[in-house]
Amino acid sequence: MNEKALFWVLVALNSLDVLLTTLIIMNGGSEANPYMQLFIDQFSYYGLVIAKFPPIAILGIVIHFRWDQLRESWQRSVRRILFALNIAFSTIILYSVAVLFGYI
Repeated sequence: MNEKALFWVLVALNSLDVLLTTLIIMNGGSEANPYMQLFIDQFSYYGLVIAKFPPIAILGIVIHFRWDQLRESWQRSVRRILFALNIAFSTIILYSVAVLFGYI
């Protein structure tokens, strides 16, 4: 999978994470990540977007506008990091779905 596809999968997974977290909180649950909870406490649900947007935006700018300027070793590293992040967020989403439907 190329870097742009991996990036858009990451965007989709993060969007789904924000949606599921919001639903869990609306149903009486809480955010498990203390860093994200701090943003929720300060900015309500908008805190989720505020915390997630800057790193993803920076990554998107690098991938879409500066990719060809990166050395090949950096490109390989970024692809590996994107792949690992997608696996991590997929796991978080599966956990959130289990919490939302009362399995955990």
